[in-house]
Amino acid sequence: MRGSANCRGNTVSGKGIAQGKKAAIAPENIAAIRAYLETHGSARDRALFALGVDSMLRGCDLLRLRTKDVLASDGSVRETLSVVQSKISAGKACTVTCYLTPATRALVAAHVAGRDLDAPLFCGQGRSYALSKAQLRLLLKAWVAAVGLDPSAHSNHSLRRTKASALYKTTKDLELVRQALGHSHITSTQAYLGVGSDQVRSACLGLDL
Repeated sequence: MRGSANCRGNTVSGKGIAQGKKAAIAPENIAAIRAYLETHGSARDRALFALGVDSMLRGCDLLRLRTKDVLASDGSVRETLSVVQSKISAGKACTVTCYLTPATRALVAAHVAGRDLDAPLFCGQGRSYALSKAQLRLLLKAWVAAVGLDPSAHSNHSLRRTKASALYKTTKDLELVRQALGHSHITSTQAYLGVGSDQVRSACLGLDL
């Protein structure tokens, strides 16, 4: 497929230099971006941003979705998506389950109305092939810049990290977040969220049963 994405790691293209972690988007800024897209974005943009945040999928897996992947047999948008991840762990591809809120499902429904079931869920404007990760990155950077955020601090992983960070802040449950992200090992989730040993120590010492 033209414009298809892969999950080969977070490096600068052609240089093999690891990029720094990109920031999650704060709730108030999520609201600001949604408001911006209501007036300046397309139905595709609104659905792409909402699904990117809500699903917590890697950019490559988000962009591999086809219209039929998000629709139930009655034509409604599914509340639950099961996605086989592109990233291989321990020699196998793992499936992650994504749960979509009513607001996200409504935006996706508006986007897919009348679309070919076999078409990529997110295409370039006027194109028939899927957005690339580079195109998604450019879109996201434009959106965050439009609401006054630093584009250099945000990239595709900001979408994936946003809800995961909020879940952890709310629940303090690394295992729950591990399952939501589809990580094979909880240490990966700890590193992904930047949960250091000092935070673990503080939490343990602060709970006296």
